Amino acid sequence: MRRDYADYPLYLGQPFTLHPWQAFAHDEWHITQASVLNIGSMLDDDGMGNRSNSPRAAFNYHITHQHTLRIGISTATRSPSMGEANVNAQNTVLGGAYIPPITPLTPEKVLSKEIGYLGEFRSIGVTVDSRVYIDQVRDIISWDKFAGFPLGLPNNLPPDSFKNLVSTDYTGFETTVKYSWDEGHSFLSSNYAYQNVDSSLGSYPTLYFNSAANSLLTSMSYPTIPQLYGQYVPNLYNQSAPRHSGSFLLSQRLPENWQFSAGLYLRENVRVLNVAPDISPEYAMTRVDLRIAKTLKYDSGHTAVLAFVVQNATQNQYTKYGTTNEVANVLYSRRSWLTGTFNF
Repeated sequence: MRRDYADYPLYLGQPFTLHPWQAFAHDEWHITQASVLNIGSMLDDDGMGNRSNSPRAAFNYHITHQHTLRIGISTATRSPSMGEANVNAQNTVLGGAYIPPITPLTPEKVLSKEIGYLGEFRSIGVTVDSRVYIDQVRDIISWDKFAGFPLGLPNNLPPDSFKNLVSTDYTGFETTVKYSWDEGHSFLSSNYAYQNVDSSLGSYPTLYFNSAANSLLTSMSYPTIPQLYGQYVPNLYNQSAPRHSGSFLLSQRLPENWQFSAGLYLRENVRVLNVAPDISPEYAMTRVDLRIAKTLKYDSGHTAVLAFVVQNATQNQYTKYGTTNEVANVLYSRRSWLTGTFNF
């Protein structure tokens, strides 16, 4: 039976009554003076018929008082949003026409594993915090393209929906090294992160194997659903995190209650997820921020801090976030402002 859009009330603005709740339990066990085990779990009900349990555990071993190894494993979920689970619209609020999911959505699932090291070299004022990790995300909710076939109006593409579709592994390494002096009032901190993203379809879109739908798309000079997802998954999800990123932050206390800080931030190309595959990724970024501040004392020990801040001081030509190429090509310019903080 052919359905019409009138069969679906517009979700936006319609009242919903939900009763979500969460319960969390945690325990810490000091196995020896040098080793600690933390375990916990959270039971979550999102009020939309989804209930999940998210256990986690972490083991810390103090090699010495200044050097610690940690091993952790945890799980988490993300419940479908109200829009993903219920939206029904034939407008451009979400970029086109949408119908409710053909297959009921379930929460996204995350399994995180990490091995870390924390070292304090107090004689030289240095701390090191490093870890390697893998985050395995399953049942990612994504576009179910043209799920409303043959609901589309004449000469228009069928409406989209949402479905648990994508599986992604985030594997990486990150480290932070901090050097402090002047009794901890001044420091230089550096951070580096490497991350690789590997994505694939964990399930198939509703009409992935539908020959009639794919023939219609071909007749309209549009990629078939298998062709579309062959571009969509690697072009979006595999570029959803920069492979290399890092930062340097210097904070220096100066005489007469002045403080100067400078930050350098580095990032390779990255692509936001809620855009079409043909939208250009954001450019690589090398940005410098500066801040100079003066602390003033007044009225029996109260203080005020006046600061001048400059963002992107070197006018690095990188783009803002954007869902269209026109917006994505807008460059992030230099910005500056004054701030005042009063403590009383």
